Amino acid sequence: MNVGNWSCKCSANLRIVSQKNGTEDLTKNIDRVFNNKENSWGFKNFITFTDLMTNSDEELYDSEEAKVTLAIDLTVKEERGIKRKLTMNKPIQSLINHSVELTI
Repeated sequence: MNVGNWSCKCSANLRIVSQKNGTEDLTKNIDRVFNNKENSWGFKNFITFTDLMTNSDEELYDSEEAKVTLAIDLTVKEERGIKRKLTMNKPIQSLINHSVELTI
């Protein structure tokens, strides 16, 4: 399958949201160009599962609620060779500068 040449310049703030008031989220920032010639999509290591589950004072993992909250703030700065498709009847521009929070 020929996917053609495409690239997408973006920045993102990736977070594991602290479960305890007054403590900081675990945050990593990314600012790069993704393209069809590379297979790296971010960080090799964000946090190990062991470190996530055994963090002190339940800052990142809430064992009582059995949950972890992940969040991303994404900004698409430039795109090339990407076909624009409608998503839920909204153009791709509606996904630019978008924030998502997910609790698992």
